[in-house]
Amino acid sequence: MSNHNRQPRPNNQGRTRRGWTTAGAALSIMLSVTLTRHPVSALTLAPAVPALKRSAKTMIATAQEFLALMRSTDPVDYERFRHDSAPIEVWRELISRYSLANEWIVRNKTAPVEILREIACDSRVLVRAEVAMTRRITEDIQETLARDPNASVRNTLANNSKATDRILALLAEDSEAFVRETARRRINERRAEQSADCNPH
Repeated sequence: MSNHNRQPRPNNQGRTRRGWTTAGAALSIMLSVTLTRHPVSALTLAPAVPALKRSAKTMIATAQEFLALMRSTDPVDYERFRHDSAPIEVWRELISRYSLANEWIVRNKTAPVEILREIACDSRVLVRAEVAMTRRITEDIQETLARDPNASVRNTLANNSKATDRILALLAEDSEAFVRETARRRINERRAEQSADCNPH
């Protein structure tokens, strides 16, 4: 048979490509509708990604668990170490038996004020300074730290945004010039903020 009488062969490959294109468009539309109508269910189509935030609040049950979280390099453990609460007995065991962990206890955002009050009398300057920069401490703890024998602790307290006016006034008369300067600067800044609040533009 001559070439000019040969019938053109169907382009199955082309049809297949068009079929894929059509199917792809249909799938895209289906996904779009699914995402619109069922956003939660649609999330199961995506690969699971570990989340740093926990779905439920947990509690540190023992002193040993706190120490393990403290030493861990896992970001999830770090979040627990920073934010999970613990029974008062756990905190007391930590400060009585594992006082080297005091600096880390202060960094936990749920550590009770009564525990911070005890740690404010720690023999180590760095630990007391850690307490001095904690915004949750009450005025009586602030007063203890305002009379701390180490000037760097007192200066850290003067920089604490939650230091009360009375404590700043006390620090403004400190024996060390740099502590006085810090306290007076904070007093002036607070007055300026209060003035701005009373006289909005």
